[in-house]
Amino acid sequence: MYKQKILSANEDTTEITSAYSGKAARGIQTKFMRDMHVYPGEIPPYPIQHVMTKDIRQASAKANNPEYMSLWAGQGLRLAKDQSAAAIIKETMDQAKGLSCILRGAE
Repeated sequence: MYKQKILSANEDTTEITSAYSGKAARGIQTKFMRDMHVYPGEIPPYPIQHVMTKDIRQASAKANNPEYMSLWAGQGLRLAKDQSAAAIIKETMDQAKGLSCILRGAE
């Protein structure tokens, strides 16, 4: 579900929040983030908030409900592709080999 949220999100669907951990981090907007945005009290600092939201995040993951999970993602998430880890590693290795050949040719 996390992967699908990343693949369907764009820069406009992320925001910086401290709702999950007490530290500022960018993530895909969720119902929990929206609800905490209007929370009138102060969010405790890390690690207190992180511990306090642990059960919510774990239950959400078990229930396959991303609306209460911390879906961390940077602004470049639209560059994400639906690939396996093996394909990403192969692509990275191929790019490194290509760069190595270019650098050796420049010597």
